[in-house]
Amino acid sequence: MSSSVSRSPRSFWPLGLIVSFTLFVAGTGTLIWLSRQANLDLVRPDYYEAESIHAEETARRQRAANLPSRLQIRLDPQARVLQLQMPPGHETAQGRLEFYRPSAAAQDEQRLLGCDASGSQTVSLQSLAPGLWRLRVLWQVDGTEYAESTEFVLPAVP
Repeated sequence: MSSSVSRSPRSFWPLGLIVSFTLFVAGTGTLIWLSRQANLDLVRPDYYEAESIHAEETARRQRAANLPSRLQIRLDPQARVLQLQMPPGHETAQGRLEFYRPSAAAQDEQRLLGCDASGSQTVSLQSLAPGLWRLRVLWQVDGTEYAESTEFVLPAVP
């Protein structure tokens, strides 16, 4: 008589469960370790300086908004010219124009504010690339600083 012992196929379920559980515990432990190493401070190291700068900018904008007449900014996109008209009493203002290009910081430009006797200035935008631009006008009159901002889009040159 030949005796044949039949073996049932070996099950890998226990091994799979052990490996899965071990990987889960190791992954969870790694995530906990990484999260404890991360710096989650919401306050900047230079918080007080940054808050002071922000407060000053807010005050400049508020002073400009409280003027009886506001700074007039007119754009002629086809001629690529920007026309500024200072508020009455601000014809002798000193300051600067800051052109920011959100998509390409290397193209940002600063120019001096140089109004004529009537408080008007024409600015050529020929050197600026087509697209979205943000303009910030900062000026000072009798030691008081003001600021205005606007956005505009320059079309492509035909």
